[in-house]
Parts: sequence; structure tokens; C-alpha cells
Amino acid sequence: MKAATRSLRAAPPPLILLVSAGFFASSILPAQWAVRDLRPAAAVAVRFVVATVLVGLALAAVAWRRTAAVGAAAGAEMLAGASGAASAGAAAGAGTDGGQKVLTRLLVTGSVLAGGVNTVGFVLQNSALDRAEAGTVAFLSSMSVVVVPVLLALASRHWPAGRRIAGVALAVAGSFVLTGAELDLGAGEALALLSAVGGSLHVMATSHFAPLLRGPWFNLGQLGVVALLASLATAVVGVGAVTWPALLAAGYTGVAQAVGLSLQVMAQRRLDGGQAVMILTTIPVMTTVAAWLVVGDPLTAAVVGGGVLIVAGVAVSECGAPPWPPGRIASSSPASFPARLSARSPSRHPRPPNPVFPLSQPTSGPAAPAALDAPVALAGEE
Repeated sequence: MKAATRSLRAAPPPLILLVSAGFFASSILPAQWAVRDLRPAAAVAVRFVVATVLVGLALAAVAWRRTAAVGAAAGAEMLAGASGAASAGAAAGAGTDGGQKVLTRLLVTGSVLAGGVNTVGFVLQNSALDRAEAGTVAFLSSMSVVVVPVLLALASRHWPAGRRIAGVALAVAGSFVLTGAELDLGAGEALALLSAVGGSLHVMATSHFAPLLRGPWFNLGQLGVVALLASLATAVVGVGAVTWPALLAAGYTGVAQAVGLSLQVMAQRRLDGGQAVMILTTIPVMTTVAAWLVVGDPLTAAVVGGGVLIVAGVAVSECGAPPWPPGRIASSSPASFPARLSARSPSRHPRPPNPVFPLSQPTSGPAAPAALDAPVALAGEE
């Protein structure tokens, strides 16, 4: 785990998010196989229940290891004749109560908001697939790449940089060509557009809360919220036909969701929503490649051309961006939480007077929180 943490800490955030996009893309085909038998809500429920269990078990393992290490250290101190350790520990615990309460409230708020909008996005997208062509739904759902910069600009009153606008235009054109979408606007298309808004809000919520919270617990919280809401929906609409192929396919999507979301939160501790959603536009490209490799879908000139445009859009958007500073592991002590909110360090992310979400478009301005540069381990923080 320590070796993995060091490797992730040294990796550039866009690379981490690209790996995350790869896991999300690998779940597209299994998700389609799962809904052949299961109802959409049931497939989503299985996906997020599996993801929640996996992240929860990983956190439990880390907590057990730390408890064992603390116990060993305490025993060594007692054998060495250390005095006053218990009273000092009690005083330190009392001093961290306030920070722990604030951290807990923020964790609950972030988990409910991020998990809620993610649930809405999944439900709307699945509903759209029942009413419109899959290619059209895929294209309209990818409009998060437009929605996020617009929402960020409205919230901060800072328009995106020219390179970001050019990158978005290329990505939109590439997604349209790759998916073979049609522009007839009906009920299914409208639902797909609304799902893009839900996805956009999830990216923005993750950018807002990830720098302030311990990533693994934030993952667990929002995964649990989606699992609960999807399970409630399944209880209302039914499960569908329960078959082993469907369960295995849905189970794999849960594994991909657990790893992909963990990496996404880690990357978005140092990336704003505009950058994140731009990089996530590569998911359709990866999905197309996976379909070609797994089920032999043809790679037509339109598919290849669309993929090239999307990749070019990402490259143009990120071209000329300053390098990311090496990450560091955030403190896990509740007492450090107020300091995380108030600490300042040099950053390329300026902050407008009353920011709603962090931005990256301008290149000068006041410094951002030091926590923006602090990634976390996949299962826990060392």
C-alpha cells in the first residue's frame, strides 16, 4: 500500500484521471449486458452495493492495520517507562472533538450531495436509453463538457481560457462524429441532456469537497448514498430477471466503479471541474476501443475521426497549463482540519472573492488551499 501511495503521489493528476476513465469505460459493455435481464435500477443498485462493500472492506483493513500499529507503539512506550502518555492522549482527544464534528458534518453533506446528483444522472441516463438511440444518448450525456465550464463561469464570473473553449469545441465535434448522434429532440433526448446536468453537478461537487475531505471516506459516503437510493428504487420498480450472467456483469461494474471513483476523487483534489470533465470525455473513445477488442465492433472512419478530435480537444485544453506540484498525503487528524481550510500555499488556481468551486482558467491571483495539492491512497491515507 505504501509503495502504491508513493507512486500515485508522484503521478500527474490528469494521468490518474485517465486511468479512472479507463475503469469507467471498461464498465460500459458489462452494464449493457446487465440490463438485458435486470431492471436498470437493480443493475445500478448491484453496481453501487458492490462498490460500497469493496471500499468499506479496504477501509476496514487499513483501520485494523493502524490499530495494530498504534497498539504496538503504546506497548513499546510502556516497556520503556513512558509516563503521562494516557493523560496527554486524553487531552489531545478532547482538543480534536470540535474539528471532528466539523469534518463529520462536511463529510455527510458532501456524500449526500455528490451521491444524490450521481444517482439522478444514472437514473436519467438509463431512462433515456429506453426512449432514444444509444449513440444519441451517449453524445448528449457527454455534454457535461459544455455544462461544467458554463456553470463554473456563471458561479465565478470568470470565463474559460481560449484554449479551454477550443478544446471543448473539438471534444463536442468529436463526440458527435464518434457516436453518430441525431439532433431530433424528443423525450429521450431531453432526459439524456438532463443526465448530463446530473453528471456535471457530480463532477463539480467532487471538485468542491475532495480537497477538504479524506478521499476514501468521501468515496465510501457517496457510494453508500447511491447504493441506498438505487436499492429503494429497485424495491419500488422490481428487480427483473435474476441470472448469473447479469449478476456477474453488474458485479464487475461495481469493481470498476469502486476503483474508478477512488482515482477520480484523488485526481480532483488537484484538478478543477473544468479540467476533470474535459479529461473524462475520453471515456467514449476508450469504450469504442474496448468494444472493438472484446466484441469486434468495426472501427469506421467516422469512429476513428471522432476519437482523434476528442483526444485533440483534451490536448489543446491542457496545452500550456503549468505543471502540477508533487502531491503530499493530507493529515488524517481531525485537529488539522481547520488548518486545512485556512492554510494557503502558492497555486496556479486563483480564487475569486466568493468562489463556489475552484477554477483553473486564469493564471494569476490569490493562492488556493494547500489541501488542493494533497492526494490520498486508494483505500486509506498513510
